[in-house]
Amino acid sequence: MAMNRHITSHFYSIIKVIFLLLTFSLCVTSAKGKDFASFSNNTLTFDPDSPQVELQDSISFIYPGKSLIKSLVIPGWGQAHNKAPFLKTLSFVAIETASIASAYYFHNLGLSSQHDYENYADNHWTLNNWYIFTQNHNADLGQYGIQLSGGSHSLVIKIDNETLQGEHGSFITSNDIEGHYDWITNGYVTVVRDHHFYENVGKYNQFSGGWTDSEDYELVEKAVSDTSAEILVMTDLKESYLNMRFDSNQYKLVAKYSITVLMFNHIISGLEAILFAQKKSKILNNSKVALLFNPKNRNGIGGISLTMEF
Repeated sequence: MAMNRHITSHFYSIIKVIFLLLTFSLCVTSAKGKDFASFSNNTLTFDPDSPQVELQDSISFIYPGKSLIKSLVIPGWGQAHNKAPFLKTLSFVAIETASIASAYYFHNLGLSSQHDYENYADNHWTLNNWYIFTQNHNADLGQYGIQLSGGSHSLVIKIDNETLQGEHGSFITSNDIEGHYDWITNGYVTVVRDHHFYENVGKYNQFSGGWTDSEDYELVEKAVSDTSAEILVMTDLKESYLNMRFDSNQYKLVAKYSITVLMFNHIISGLEAILFAQKKSKILNNSKVALLFNPKNRNGIGGISLTMEF
């Protein structure tokens, strides 16, 4: 989860950088008024039969405004506008296409596998089984977190009986059902199967007893660090469920990485379009691209600074 939040924070940073580059490009385009201009090399030729003055050896200069905007919208478009080598243009287009296809494919694969593991838990984890198991094994497995109430986490329970709703409200937590096994057997309560439920039943020992094969549990030692380990109360069904969740999360992570590549492809294409225009036209006396320091950012990077002198 921490890794996902870290990736998400970078998405917002990338979007901010793109916004700044777009604002800059609009300013450049507005200041120049047009994309191309011609300047003389100071050699003039006068035709005695004509009042016109012809400029010899004129050189075309490419201003980077439109190239930057086009590259930020569609990577490779700015390179095509600059008449850059075809392979360079094709590389940005290929990365864009591959990133979109990858993000779409793995996002859908992640959602599909999420649907599969949720159905798996719905079919193999029951509130009734959890209640019975915790009552029967609290004495011998309580040290590993096997308990019905008072644990580190709890489940949300929905009350479906009108009388009980009048006394306790529509929702309670799993801490409130101890001593009320009849609520479960009579169908008065059901567990709310939300995001937290699907995380809890796989992550914490406290809910291992809900799996229908819980009586066949085994204790598995898992290393937490080089000097410590924790004991997991595992069953075959729980292990299969954890593997399904892991695969789903990996698919979604690849989709997020693909979006990151997509964002950077836009930025790099825009910067390359500017630098190529500078090299080809030589209208910029000096330019500098640098990273901005941000002490609050984990990597110390707060954005990109682009300085150009005309």
